[in-house]
Amino acid sequence: MRAPIPSGAQAAAGTDAQIILWNESTGDEWEFWQLASTTSASTPYTATNGYHYNTKWSAVPASPGPRGAGIPYLAGLVRPWEIAQGHIDHALALTYQNTATTYTFPATKTDGPCTLSTCMPEGSRLQLDPTVDVTTLGLSASGAIIAKALQKYGMIVVDTGGHPKLYFEYEGTAHWNGAITDSTVSGIPLDRFRVLDPAHPLGSSGGTAPVVSLSPTSLTFPNQTVGTTSASKVSTLTNSGGTTLTISSVTVSGDFVLAGLGNCGTSLAAGSSCTISVSFTPATTGIRMGMVTVDDSATGSPQTISLTGTGVASAVASALNYYVSTTGSDSSGDGSVANPWATIAHAASVVVPGSTVHVAPGTYTGSFNTDASGTASAYITYISDTKWGAKIAPSGSSTWSNHGNYVAIENFDVSGPPSSCCNAIYTAGNATKIIGNNVHDTQTSNGCQAVGGAGIAVDAPNAYVAGNYVHDNGPFPTPCDYIHGIYIGDSSRSSSGGAAYNNISFDNSGWGIQLWHSATNEILVNNTLFGNLSGGIVVGNDVGADDNTIVNNNLAFNNTRGIWEEGTTGTHNVYQNNLVFQNSSGDWSLQNGNTATATVSADPLFVNWTGDSTGDYHLQPSSPAIGAGTSNGAPTTDYDGNARPQAGRWDIGSYEYVGAPSTASAAVKLSPSALTFADQDVGATSAVQTVTLSNATSAALSITSIAIAGPGGGDFTQTNNCGSSLAAGGACKITVSFTPTASGTRTATLTVTDSAQGSPHTLPLTGTGADFSISLGSGSSTSATVAPGQTATYTLSLKGTPGFTGTVKLACDGAPQAATCTVTPGSVTANGTTPVSVTVSVATTARSMLPPSMPAPPAANGPVPGSWLFWLLLFSMVASVAARARRRASLGLAVALLSVAFWSSCGGSGNVPLASSGTPAGVYTLTVSAASGKLTHAASLSLKVN
Repeated sequence: MRAPIPSGAQAAAGTDAQIILWNESTGDEWEFWQLASTTSASTPYTATNGYHYNTKWSAVPASPGPRGAGIPYLAGLVRPWEIAQGHIDHALALTYQNTATTYTFPATKTDGPCTLSTCMPEGSRLQLDPTVDVTTLGLSASGAIIAKALQKYGMIVVDTGGHPKLYFEYEGTAHWNGAITDSTVSGIPLDRFRVLDPAHPLGSSGGTAPVVSLSPTSLTFPNQTVGTTSASKVSTLTNSGGTTLTISSVTVSGDFVLAGLGNCGTSLAAGSSCTISVSFTPATTGIRMGMVTVDDSATGSPQTISLTGTGVASAVASALNYYVSTTGSDSSGDGSVANPWATIAHAASVVVPGSTVHVAPGTYTGSFNTDASGTASAYITYISDTKWGAKIAPSGSSTWSNHGNYVAIENFDVSGPPSSCCNAIYTAGNATKIIGNNVHDTQTSNGCQAVGGAGIAVDAPNAYVAGNYVHDNGPFPTPCDYIHGIYIGDSSRSSSGGAAYNNISFDNSGWGIQLWHSATNEILVNNTLFGNLSGGIVVGNDVGADDNTIVNNNLAFNNTRGIWEEGTTGTHNVYQNNLVFQNSSGDWSLQNGNTATATVSADPLFVNWTGDSTGDYHLQPSSPAIGAGTSNGAPTTDYDGNARPQAGRWDIGSYEYVGAPSTASAAVKLSPSALTFADQDVGATSAVQTVTLSNATSAALSITSIAIAGPGGGDFTQTNNCGSSLAAGGACKITVSFTPTASGTRTATLTVTDSAQGSPHTLPLTGTGADFSISLGSGSSTSATVAPGQTATYTLSLKGTPGFTGTVKLACDGAPQAATCTVTPGSVTANGTTPVSVTVSVATTARSMLPPSMPAPPAANGPVPGSWLFWLLLFSMVASVAARARRRASLGLAVALLSVAFWSSCGGSGNVPLASSGTPAGVYTLTVSAASGKLTHAASLSLKVN
């Protein structure tokens, strides 16, 4: 046999003197044993044994190796670049002492001397127990890489020898520079290896191999705010085979986290299942992709789960603003505008002091509790952003029960339980604010139950009940002394009782406002009460004495009774400047010598008196209630939010008479009347627009504040030169810019609070945030699997939101070694109507020592396919973990350095550097980035190279 031996090639040291010659370009490979040089010019080398074959052949002679088992050493060598890359992706070659006189596949012969049945045949495959914690073995970094390869791929006995040895390639005089020595592998415990039976890979009993499945094989997560963690999703791993599955590792890539592995430990019994839980924590906006990889002993390992989720920017104005919508989700929402919750009750379980829960219009199921507490300086506020747009409907007992302190409930439409106990809104929380709600239809068909109830029921001190529209509670028109419009009790702290201002309470079966039980120190001012069948207002107490209560500026008209004291009352209650008229059973009944002063007894002259919710209870210009009130206890605004007093006088009832705008109020205005901004990219700032505040009066205008608020308040910014005072006849400028924080229509209100009648002056602001998204194309997958040398392709789709038009530039990062990732085209024009597709291509490079595909296993007789041997050695995963025998060895592993000469063509001389190995096997995450101006999004793709 003749072979081209490059100049300077050296055989391995020792008596074996083995050398491997391989031409990577042609695939020709020679292995010689006991190579020796001669003085003959025609035959410069001799060898005791040698074989020639080609790694590209479809079949080779039955014994392609010169030693022992007839297995070629080339594929089982550990090579320097493998240690450098941090992983070895093939089985290793092993010499073992005193092997048997028999052999097993893939060996084709043996030189073993042992005739005992306990001796190991050449060709045997051994696997380091995957449950061994490699980090506890005291190995070097190189040793740990080798140990992990022995767990995943194992080692094959290729020869007999004095003690166990693994084989490492060196070229010329490169001896690993000390990185590999006997001590590198001597710490790997031989007594933790198991021998795999090739006839019955799962053990000598011949059981069925593990059959593994994952269901589902892909998990898709809903929109998740960047930096927050989703609820977990689950995939089930099932071993439907006949023997135990060994699980080497479960890993996850991308913006995903293993939330739990259940009983998916290091093994899974036959016929058993376990669950893998994954959660999503996006690091940035856009489509995010990843993969769960399960390395195990089943055929086809690793098993994978494709992961997809979308990261969205939080549209929360601050960390303390949250959102609820009928289209939201308590399980997957994060409380942002883009991803709201579904229920107020869930929001209440999350909020902290200072939080505001914005509730979108729609009907919500009631009969829930809110238990979270704010503080005196940081209320928790629940607000319907559209007044009465969020409707709370009962589903059982009381519709909304609040037990939290320092809580505000504003602008809701709340209907009470029609046929069960007890209230529409109930609070037992200290210092609750109940403001601007429409509260109605409590116990309308429950008869007159002594357990009682109310539209608004307060069982706590320091309540503030203001501007509510409370009506039709109880079995109206049937009288019932137990069911009222507003009930306030249990306010027992001296000088710190509750207050009721500007409420309109009518057509209730009981009292319009009732103070009872331990009520005291209350303030009832500027309320309007009519049509209530027990009466307008009752002041009383059945525990102590209701004392130091102020009842001023109230309008009690056309009730059964007007203003009454009952039960136990004190001598310090104050009744001033009330309009009490035409109450059928009497206007007044006070106790303990208390008297009413400055009472108006006349028709209030409402704008449109109907006695029900169709009327208009503003005051006519000639109303006797105008200017007849007192400042004692009076609020600073009326039911409509107009300032009190008007023209220096306080009115009686819920409405302050404003009348026709005065010269001052008409002359103080904002111009233009509204601002609309053109479509603007999210995160980018628009050109400013200007608003003029003019004061065309003869007096200076005092300016309290200029501010922007509303659902999109954080998207608009104003600056002004107005100061705290605007001179008579003067004007100032307010400039407004728009920087959308989310896509879609964004709205807010510019509000100027000043000293003019009609204050505050408001101006609506509107703008549209424009953005684009990058998502998976139709029919495409987030993951691809290729052999080295093949190209993986993915399709992505880009589309703008309405109003977006712009050039989007694309790039791809994360391609593995010897691979390139390109996006075609590299830039596109996206708009809000038509999606644009791009193709992502990842071209890998073939590993030259590997055949292009894996052939079938060899037949029992005949030539052995060379490519099968290489696939067996290089890429066969350990398919079983059942040990036929576990042998204890007193000797540790050692290192054998085997000389390998590489060259690019026949006939060359000298040492040729190691050629590129191609694209290594592994699972890689690719990141496709898309940028347009300040907008950036990314999509993650998964590439598996076999």
